[in-house]
Amino acid sequence: MTLASTISKITYKADGNARVWPFPFKLLDPAELQLVRTDGRGLLFPVNAADYAVSGVGQAAGGEVTYPISPPAMPAGERLTLLRVVNRVQDLDLQNQGGFFPDVIETQLDRIVMMIQEVEEKADRAVKVSVSSGTSPDELLGELDEKAADVLAAEAAASASAAAAAADRSGAENARAGAEAALAAMNPENYAAALHQHEGVYEHADPDILKSDEGKTLVAGFAQTPYQLGEVSGTLAPDVLLGAMQEGTVVGNLAINAPARDGIMELRLANTATAYTLQLSGYTKIAGEYAAGGSKVHLFRLTRYGAAKCIAEIAEEAAA
Repeated sequence: MTLASTISKITYKADGNARVWPFPFKLLDPAELQLVRTDGRGLLFPVNAADYAVSGVGQAAGGEVTYPISPPAMPAGERLTLLRVVNRVQDLDLQNQGGFFPDVIETQLDRIVMMIQEVEEKADRAVKVSVSSGTSPDELLGELDEKAADVLAAEAAASASAAAAAADRSGAENARAGAEAALAAMNPENYAAALHQHEGVYEHADPDILKSDEGKTLVAGFAQTPYQLGEVSGTLAPDVLLGAMQEGTVVGNLAINAPARDGIMELRLANTATAYTLQLSGYTKIAGEYAAGGSKVHLFRLTRYGAAKCIAEIAEEAAA
C-alpha cells in the first residue's frame, strides 16, 4: 500500500471532556507514537506510554489514542500533540534467491518515506535563512534578540518619559490651580469677607493678624514648671541640666556650691528648719544678702560662664 499522506503530527486543544484523540497518519509500531502534553503555562511534558492506549496500528487512514486511559480528562485549554517518531533503522535482510514478499519491501519503503517526513516536519519548525544568505540561523536569532532588546529598551524609555511628562503636567496643573486660588483670594469683590480695608489697602481679616488701623494688646511669654529638688541639706551642687527653674526645701545646714556647668538658672529655697546655716561656696561674685533662719524663701540667680566666673544674685522674701 502506498503512503499518500505527508502528515506525521497533529495537535489538539483539550475541552475538559475529550479522552479519545484520532491521528490521521499511518503507524507501523505503537512504540513509534509519542504524546506531548502542553500545560496552560506553555510547558511541555512527554506522556508515559503506560498512560495511553493506541489502536489502528498499520492502518493507512491512521487510528486513535485514548488518553488518559481513565478519567478525569485533560483540563480545558491544555494541548496534546500526537507525533510519529520512526525508529531510524533498516532491519530488512534480503537473501540471494530468497522469497519475494512485496508487502515486506513496501513496508520498508514506507518507513524510509516516514523518516523523510519526520525530518521535513522538524525542518518546517526550524529557523531558516534564504538559500543565498551569508547569515547562519544562529546569527539571525542573535540579531533578532538584539533588536528585541532594543525595542524593549525603547519602550521602557518611552514609558518613563510619558510618566515624567504626566507628572510634570500634573504639577503644572496643580501650580496653576494654586495660582488661580491665590488670585481669587486677593480679589475683594469675590472674597470681601476675608479682607480688611483701610485707606484703600486690603489686609487679611484674620483676627490674629495685626491691622494697621487697629490697636491690639499683645500677650507673650511662656509658663514653666520648676524642677523639684525636694528636701536639701549638707551640700547642694546645682545642675543647669535639671532645668532653668529649680525648687527645694531646706531642712538643715546647707552649702551651695558653684554650678558644675556653664549656664543660668533660678534656685528657690524655702525652709522648715528654725535654725540652720546657709553658705555659698566657689562664687567669684555675690550680689545681695541672705541670712539663715526664720521662715524665709531664698531666691538665687546663679550664673556660670567659664570655670572661674560664677555669679550669685540673691533676694529673700518672707515665707507665705
